[in-house]
Amino acid sequence: MIAQPKQKPQQGYQPSESDEMDKKIAVGLTAVQMLSPEGSQVIAKALASSNPAKQIALFLGQLIEQVMEMASGTEIPMSPVVWMSDDGVIDELDDVFEAIAEKTGAQVDIDALIPAIKQELMVLSEAASQQMQQQDQAGPPQGQAAGAQPSIGGPVQ
Repeated sequence: MIAQPKQKPQQGYQPSESDEMDKKIAVGLTAVQMLSPEGSQVIAKALASSNPAKQIALFLGQLIEQVMEMASGTEIPMSPVVWMSDDGVIDELDDVFEAIAEKTGAQVDIDALIPAIKQELMVLSEAASQQMQQQDQAGPPQGQAAGAQPSIGGPVQ
């Protein structure tokens, strides 16, 4: 599941030293995936779509989920607040978005796009949380193990 703050973290949030390290790791891992040939292609396609924020949020949702899963397997799990906080991971990725936009010739205002992406990620997170609550109440679907979590990401269209 995506980074957990169900509400946007409070402005003025002061990250701990551990949060800063988590952010650096998350930015690095996410940027590598975004700048891969496949990631760049997905971002370029999303930037050219009619709703780039939503398309990018779908892709980032998958990346966030992957990074958080990797971190949960370590002795020091990653704080989910680092993704959406002011000056968090999503904000730090602006240079990556700009590089991909410049490379592809996309005419987009990245500074305006970042808050829209964060908003879309919050919508996706809420939808995933509601889906999990409904599944918990109904029990696991046939063929799905108890405790399995739905993915919030989906293919970029």
